[in-house]
Amino acid sequence: MELPFQEHPDSAEVRRVLGAEVGRMRALFSASVRPGAGNTFEWGGHRRWVDQERWLVLDARHADSCPGATTLPVGADTESALEFYGGESRCLFGDDAIDVLSWLVSDTLAPNGWWPSTLQLFNLLAVQPLVNPACAPLFWVALNQVMFNDASGDVMAILRPLTYDMATYPASRGAAPQLRAAQADFFRTQEAEPPPDWASLDDLAWAQACKHLVWQARCGIESHVFDLVRARARDLHDERE
Repeated sequence: MELPFQEHPDSAEVRRVLGAEVGRMRALFSASVRPGAGNTFEWGGHRRWVDQERWLVLDARHADSCPGATTLPVGADTESALEFYGGESRCLFGDDAIDVLSWLVSDTLAPNGWWPSTLQLFNLLAVQPLVNPACAPLFWVALNQVMFNDASGDVMAILRPLTYDMATYPASRGAAPQLRAAQADFFRTQEAEPPPDWASLDDLAWAQACKHLVWQARCGIESHVFDLVRARARDLHDERE
């Protein structure tokens, strides 16, 4: 992960493993949306299915009723899944995010891969940054905030206005100006003024600017995220011994 985290030696292995795993997740997803590609893959001991139109990763069981489809048809049987994983119903509690990250670090994701939080995290860490690069740094800042002092505990309570609604993607890209404005507002809440030309920056330049928030929160991310991931991963490893 090319983000300005605190380079603390205690969390070096955690950062290395998570960086490699996020790269692998993105490679699995990217391969599944190429023209003519099959849109299923194995991750975390479970078969995953990609809606190639919406760029949304779902559990394969959500697509079993429409074999061969490249996108889920909207209907009573699919709308709830689309909303839950890609739309307004998205929810990811901080403790659940820490658990999934700990499973990745301790190599214990397979027995826990059925949890909805695994797919929520996959879509936030691996997919959303491909269409919304600023999400890559903003995710870690939001997770730190939730684990430190947010009573709701829900990372999506912060990130929902900062991310594209993938249940209606690509139509939701029409909200790009509002999304950027919301990201700039969040930038201001972190006690740092956004660049004066934030509205006119391209997506990659804006994401680069948002990395400043990670640098500003680096000590908190170390203590409220990576320290917890390392401790939980160590406990999981000890339980396997």
